Amino acid sequence: MVRRGREYPAELDEQHATSIADVLVVHDAEAAVDPELRQAGTPHLEAVLARSPGSFDGAVLALDRISDGVVYAVRATYFDMLATCDAIAADPALRDWAERLAAPDPLRIGTGRAAAVGITAIVVRALTDGSTGFTLGQRSPELALDPGKWHVVPSGIVDGRGLVGTILDELAGEHGIADPLAALDGAQVIALGYDVARIRPELTIMTRALGDLAAPEPSDEFVAFREVTLELNAIDELWSSLGPDDLTPGAAVAVAAVERHLIRR
Repeated sequence: MVRRGREYPAELDEQHATSIADVLVVHDAEAAVDPELRQAGTPHLEAVLARSPGSFDGAVLALDRISDGVVYAVRATYFDMLATCDAIAADPALRDWAERLAAPDPLRIGTGRAAAVGITAIVVRALTDGSTGFTLGQRSPELALDPGKWHVVPSGIVDGRGLVGTILDELAGEHGIADPLAALDGAQVIALGYDVARIRPELTIMTRALGDLAAPEPSDEFVAFREVTLELNAIDELWSSLGPDDLTPGAAVAVAAVERHLIRR
């Protein structure tokens, strides 16, 4: 994906289900992680854990396949994701290996790796200048994934509770929304995209306008914030100021999804 002459490791799919209830289907099965690829990525996993020793090997939902804009997912673990998808982002040989395992369409086939499904919520609220928009947060330098980069608040990886359960937790935990279920009412999926560096799917939802909702506060995850108006010129300014080394791939997917949404609207 190219913006302002710079290439971001992200991509939008042209097709996606628009209902949160329909966009992710979970199968009662384990991800088909290739043991040799997993072993080859273990040094990367150990390096990440050394930098972020508080990381937890929780259950995640990982890509099995994508068909007609719907993500079909199976069970995996966070550490399997780090040792496969995160490891291939920095190792071309491992990436080639992972792509061969998931041929002919690695973006839409999860065979061989734990391609955890990312989720980003565009929380539409009144900003401090009176306009309507959403918030980016700068991730702590101590985090396991994308330390120091800008990420949409809230965002995360779909865990064992499923898509809705994960979104509700992120709305409450990262954005401080007291009634996340009410905030989710009327929300819709605006994009299925991909973290191309890690070969993982990324979903973006957008809430209805939530009015004078409080801004997120600094936490162990986010150390600074930036408000983005829901206008094309504000999105263009964001692309100008935050390059591929500044935005997480998931944030790049989400911002591109907002841009496309505004153009189509």
